Amino acid sequence: MQRWGDALFELADALVCVPQWVGSLPGLSLEPEFRRGHGSVYAALTRGRIDVAGLRRLLLGTVGAGREGLVWFAGDVSNWSRPDAVCSPQRLVVHDKSARTLAGHPVTSGWPFAVMAGLEWGASSWTAPVDVARLGPADTLTGVTLSAIGRVTEGLVAQGRTEVAGFVFDAEYDLMALSHRVSGRAHIVGRLRANQVFYAAPEPGARGRGRP
Repeated sequence: MQRWGDALFELADALVCVPQWVGSLPGLSLEPEFRRGHGSVYAALTRGRIDVAGLRRLLLGTVGAGREGLVWFAGDVSNWSRPDAVCSPQRLVVHDKSARTLAGHPVTSGWPFAVMAGLEWGASSWTAPVDVARLGPADTLTGVTLSAIGRVTEGLVAQGRTEVAGFVFDAEYDLMALSHRVSGRAHIVGRLRANQVFYAAPEPGARGRGRP
């Protein structure tokens, strides 16, 4: 954290430790973890700055060693529903199983975040988030994911690690495009859509003249 780092850190602590739903920013200033006045909440959010690249390097360094020359990561999209935040910029239509439109569909307005996390080996279910990026109206999931893969693979090299990165994705990702773009640099594994169609090479045509 570069500017207002202490206030931002304490604000994050208060947000994590508050036992109930957070309904207002001034309310966070009343939590014991935030040892400043309520004005510092707004100052930290408007003037504070976080070294995003440095934070990503720090988080990537927490990923455990791989096995057999591979270290695995998983990518997914996490939606933050904001149906009532009409003034919030760049909201998109996101899936929310608890929401219902007039037509009965589980969708609402909100912010989708593409998250990348390091995976543990064996029976452990622990994950280590290493990258997150919000998808905007002009972004595509494939483009944002390729950028995240690039940051992770380049970060591993910068830290002197020799493992090859492997990435696991759900069926909503374009696995063919990702595999093509990162060929030779990483492994892509994912779940195929139920309606996925593959086309084999065409068979040789019959010789001779066709129908008159």
